[in-house]
Amino acid sequence: MRFKMKRITLFVMFLSIIFCFANYTQGSVTHTVSFDRSKLQQWIEDEWDRFSYENADPFGKVGEPEIPAVSVNLIIPTGQSVSSITINSDSKSPLSGTYILYPTQPPIPTSISAKKPEWIEPDPAIYSSSEYYPKEIIRVVSEGYFDGATRIVHLLITPLQYSPMNEEVLFYDQVTFTLNLMTAKGMPRLPEKRLSRDQVIYDNILKHIVDNPQHISSYQQRPAQIKSLGKSTGSQSGQLPAYEYVIITNNSLKSSFDEFKAWKRRKGLDIGVVTVEDIFSIYSTDYQSGITDNAGAIRQYLTDAWQQGTVWVLLGGDETIIPIRYGAGDNDPDNPNLHPDYVSQKSVGQYIIPADLYYSEFNGDWNVDNDVYGPYVPPDDAFPYLVGEPRYGEPYDDDPQYDPEVFVGRLAVSTSEEVEIWTKKFLLYVTNPNNGDYSHLTKALHTQEDQMQWCDWDPSTQGDQSQADVLSGLLSGYFNSTIVKENIGSKNCATHNPPPTYPLASDVVAKIDEGFGLITFSNHGDPVEIDVSSGEGYEYVDGDSIYHCHTWEPWRSLRQCCDVNGENSGINYLSETNKYYVIYSTSCDVGAFDYDCSWHPIIDRSYAEGFLEMENKGAVAFGGNTRYGWVSSSFYLEKMFFNQLLSGTKFGVAEAVSKVNYNSHYLSYSHNLFGDPEMRMWVGYPSEFSSVSITVNSSNIVVNAGVTGCDICVSSGDNGSSYHLVVSGVQSYTFSTSVRPLYITITKPNYIPYTAVTGGTFTTAETWFGNLHMLGTVLVTGSGSITILPGTNVLMDGYYTLGFYNNAHLIAEGTNQSPILFTSTSGTTRQSWNRLYFRSSNNVMKYCEVEYGDWAVCFYGYPSTGNIVENCTLHDNDQGIRIEYTGFDIKNCEIYDNRHNVVTINNSQVDIEGTKIYNGGRDGIYSVSSSTVNIYGSVIENNGIGGTSTRNGIYPGYNDIINLGRVNYPYWNGYNTIRNNYGSEVHAYYEISQLQMMYNSVHDNDGYEVYNSSFNPTIPTMFCWWGEAPPNYTQFYGPVSVMDELESQPSWEGQTFSGQLNKPAVTPRVNLSPEEQIAHLKNLIATNSKTTQADSALVALFSIVRSDYVKDQYCERDVFCNYLSELYNSYSDYPLGKRALQYMITWKMLSGENKTAIDLSLKALDCITNPDRMGVMGNLVNLYTYSNQYDLSADILTQY
Repeated sequence: MRFKMKRITLFVMFLSIIFCFANYTQGSVTHTVSFDRSKLQQWIEDEWDRFSYENADPFGKVGEPEIPAVSVNLIIPTGQSVSSITINSDSKSPLSGTYILYPTQPPIPTSISAKKPEWIEPDPAIYSSSEYYPKEIIRVVSEGYFDGATRIVHLLITPLQYSPMNEEVLFYDQVTFTLNLMTAKGMPRLPEKRLSRDQVIYDNILKHIVDNPQHISSYQQRPAQIKSLGKSTGSQSGQLPAYEYVIITNNSLKSSFDEFKAWKRRKGLDIGVVTVEDIFSIYSTDYQSGITDNAGAIRQYLTDAWQQGTVWVLLGGDETIIPIRYGAGDNDPDNPNLHPDYVSQKSVGQYIIPADLYYSEFNGDWNVDNDVYGPYVPPDDAFPYLVGEPRYGEPYDDDPQYDPEVFVGRLAVSTSEEVEIWTKKFLLYVTNPNNGDYSHLTKALHTQEDQMQWCDWDPSTQGDQSQADVLSGLLSGYFNSTIVKENIGSKNCATHNPPPTYPLASDVVAKIDEGFGLITFSNHGDPVEIDVSSGEGYEYVDGDSIYHCHTWEPWRSLRQCCDVNGENSGINYLSETNKYYVIYSTSCDVGAFDYDCSWHPIIDRSYAEGFLEMENKGAVAFGGNTRYGWVSSSFYLEKMFFNQLLSGTKFGVAEAVSKVNYNSHYLSYSHNLFGDPEMRMWVGYPSEFSSVSITVNSSNIVVNAGVTGCDICVSSGDNGSSYHLVVSGVQSYTFSTSVRPLYITITKPNYIPYTAVTGGTFTTAETWFGNLHMLGTVLVTGSGSITILPGTNVLMDGYYTLGFYNNAHLIAEGTNQSPILFTSTSGTTRQSWNRLYFRSSNNVMKYCEVEYGDWAVCFYGYPSTGNIVENCTLHDNDQGIRIEYTGFDIKNCEIYDNRHNVVTINNSQVDIEGTKIYNGGRDGIYSVSSSTVNIYGSVIENNGIGGTSTRNGIYPGYNDIINLGRVNYPYWNGYNTIRNNYGSEVHAYYEISQLQMMYNSVHDNDGYEVYNSSFNPTIPTMFCWWGEAPPNYTQFYGPVSVMDELESQPSWEGQTFSGQLNKPAVTPRVNLSPEEQIAHLKNLIATNSKTTQADSALVALFSIVRSDYVKDQYCERDVFCNYLSELYNSYSDYPLGKRALQYMITWKMLSGENKTAIDLSLKALDCITNPDRMGVMGNLVNLYTYSNQYDLSADILTQY
């Protein structure tokens, strides 16, 4: 193999480009390029001489002399095309010495499965000639229209010419040339109108992509500038609306984007959803290309919408919702211009590329030659059969263009849950990253592997500078970089022996968990994984061809999911965290969302989808390849991307402009953006608006951001229908309107957004997120609602109330990692703001923190149902929670340091379970006036520490019914710990109806354990611990019956438990048939999958189905295991999934599939805890015994 390295000799001459500009004449454009030979690099590899220049690709085809060429983009008059190029003058001279130039070789893909291409011999027609190669040093790569009518010519220019027979290389210090112009084919199209603020984006792009900016004022074509598209719901384009930002999805997912849409609307964008059903009912054909299919229909709608002002496009769906336009990565393999290596390596599918560029540019004709795929296309996991299907978007035989009209991103989702998961992560990232701790945003993680780390990405460096090193330097002013490198024992490209011991996939999982704002992957990949390091190298012989390959070792693969040998090597093992990030990858195939994973029992989506659709962890945007990436050229594209991004551009703009600047047909197709194209990535540590002032008057609102260059948007709560106005590039503005309430949003690049809501009454469904300041009391009435997303901080700027009446309700569901906070900005003492007030049903608060309020959470109004406070923290309020005239659940909460922790008055039923109630100024729980209160698994301690009146653990009275467990039927144990409260642990005031205690721990050093007024019925207690044995009966006052007391402190003392008081039925109703019971339970599981209720329902369901295993009257025997498998795959981190895994083991044992049952048991031991784990181990002992694996059985038995 001639490319095998025998000797390396380096000398350095550096090449830089200095662009000097001359004037132009009518019908031509003249330009001068200067090169500085001190920036040219040259080295010797084997017998061959090689030259390179950073960000330069080879000028010619494989087999031709490898000569670097740089991209030059020139703006020319619209409607013109290049007819010829005239070199007016040049300055050139030969380099000293003689040279035998290296023949250009096929690029190396960043694919796990790809082999290093076979050596291509020099082209004899060129290498046996004394003529200079290339004959012309300037070549037109493509011509196109940017933004429809601004004409751009893309050139490659090389500073070198080579005479092979004379072994001479000429160097051009300068060349002045003229583009001679003629009338171009096709007609340019200019948008009719565009918002002024959006035109600034296009103007800035043009300055970044053309090398003759002095001609922009003469040649740029700009649409009419307007301040508004004319109406709040978008500008009409034909029969469908055109929005500044359009989301395209289907009818079933349309409403799932409401929260995302609300944010964009409030920050000032004109945004809306257009469904594919509506598009297909009106459009059918892409008229620019003459293609009649669904993808063509969408492109034609977008063409019309762009002409009416559309700038941003989010494709809201995978290939089942938004069709793919497959673009040809090269010409037809029947054409000799396509090297047979593509076919011999069976990589034809890598040249059939999902290309969302099709939806971004509207001047290209993707079907000039009307050809079809031939028999060389094998079946593939992405497309089963393409022979005879149209072949679109070839680089030469068709006429695709690469200059964007709009900026496109895709969410490859198929369910509402996937949209909602991504949206919650996205909104946290852009409005309140990591709940206010922004430190991870200043950190970047770079992973890299073999060729990207050492010999093949840029041979002139010989491993002295890896791709990650270059990126680290590029980002150094904004990010502190961490680089994960292979600790290789050899840099031998042929064998890579010995293989590296670091990193393994689990090492990268652990590293990502440290928290970063940016992650780059410079690794080999495939649709579901990347290799973080390479296995042992070997040579593969196929006929006369020798390929260099690496052994695939699964522990080196960071997969979309799964585990290898218990190494936690899948990205599903990442920790749940608020430290969301952005990913840019040069790896092959990681964005292949069209890849069919149905063959795999667990993997169900691409690598990019995995990062975006993981709940409570992962990425919010992913730039990656849907097919091949290339070791060198993908990295050059990546550098151009980050140069754009660091200049302040938005993600979709940086993605599009990097492709224009780099001029790679293949990568323009393959590299795609998954995420919001209008999003800005946090670059370094964000700033905050620290001096905002807002004055709300009756007829206007005066907003002062405190800093210049801001966008300020004021919008009404009905998605801006009543009022919506945005002003750009200002510090302050007076908004003249009497509409209330209004949202106020202030944004500026790399500033955390400031958001606020004025006082007023909502009657519509609203969504809150970010750091939202309440500038007055907000009421919600009628059928209105407020949904508060995880990680939101509701900041009360005064003594205000958030109240719900009639049919209105609150859904405030945070997460353990991203709780919702209700707090004050005006003080850190009790009563700094008023309350959350509820006179309605179906209000839900989960993972919320409420602090510094008066009656912080106040529910009033009987009869109302469905109200729950769960996993919440309420502290430092006057009253933590007050419940009157309603039914209510308090579950798994912490309520402490309030003057009154819990007050319950005249309620139908209040259930308190798994809750810690402590350090209250007065009673832990104060109850009165006919309330029924069930208390289970709770800890009530140290209350009464600062009160002046009643100061007890629990203080009931006046017809109350209090159950701390039940002595009578239906029996249940309390498992409550009531201790060390100031007065009595339980003080029953006058005229209670009933109080009973079963299996609790109640004790104190002084005061009464139980005080019962003389006029009350006897309080029965059973199986309780009273702090000593036998109990000190002087600690009981009044009619108290102490039965079968415990003789020692129970092991559960001081712990909390929940699940006993679940009110929704989890067992079938007795009047249902077994089949109806099964359907009922499956419905409960489907609608409550992440709750303990679903776990209980599965227990009941299994009991019914298991008892019918032999007779199979209910037809569940053959399908039930698949049902369990789906539950496990979807909810493996929840009780439901773990229960399903245990039942899968039982089902496989019943069917005699002992090997599968053993595999499932081993998996269960990694994720299931006692006591269920002990049951799994017991089954495993039996399974090993049945399989005659007695040693393994004995090992498990020893552990058991």
